[in-house]
Amino acid sequence: MNLSTRYRRIPFPVTIKGGSFTYDKDGVSVKDLAGAVGQMTFSGIAARLDQGGEPQLAVLSGAMRIDAGEIYRWLASQEKMKAALREISAVSGGIAISTLALNGPVNDPKAWRFKIAGAADNLVIGSPSLPDGLFLRQGRFILSPGSIVLDAAHASLLDAAATVSGTLMVSSEGLQGTDVFFDAEVGPKGMQWIKTVAGLPHILKIQQRLSLARCRLAIPHKDALSFQGEIATQGGQALPSTLCERRRT
Repeated sequence: MNLSTRYRRIPFPVTIKGGSFTYDKDGVSVKDLAGAVGQMTFSGIAARLDQGGEPQLAVLSGAMRIDAGEIYRWLASQEKMKAALREISAVSGGIAISTLALNGPVNDPKAWRFKIAGAADNLVIGSPSLPDGLFLRQGRFILSPGSIVLDAAHASLLDAAATVSGTLMVSSEGLQGTDVFFDAEVGPKGMQWIKTVAGLPHILKIQQRLSLARCRLAIPHKDALSFQGEIATQGGQALPSTLCERRRT
């Protein structure tokens, strides 16, 4: 196949430059599909669309490279997605998808079952709940219904940089909880924000960079939070192991 078309629900041209398809009385199947939708490119797509009273879409495999800013602006313009994206105010950079599997009714994305694995490529995320842009430069993720699993993601915020692994619990209403482990280097600005979020003692005054090792931040639900970790000053002085648990109001 070699064609270009427009689909009224997508504000970008759709181009297909390779692959094959089969059509039968029950639906359409494609194999080794390659092409682009706007700035997003895809390859190796194997999928099937079954017709009937409620059309079903099954994506069996594929890889993608996504312009995150372009996709975010499109999704944010959709009324049905505004609630899910309310914790995100801006996105730029790219996402490389290495594993793609999806199954569900075409007209009901909330019912889709999926597994998407990939890595961030200089991804920048803005959020009303963050004091500055969150930069994600490396690391892998697995996205499935209800969770995002991070593996050695390299993130930076303000004057802090960290390597993060763990799970974010999500729903159509946004972030529901976290259980993440990280090692970090944090400056005064970043530490002040962590103090506020984690409820660390106000008496702790930070005027230099700190090293945080073997840390865990757990938010099992919206009303509770716990933080545990080891902290050392820039001069090498170790502080007592920190454990903080509190209820948020």
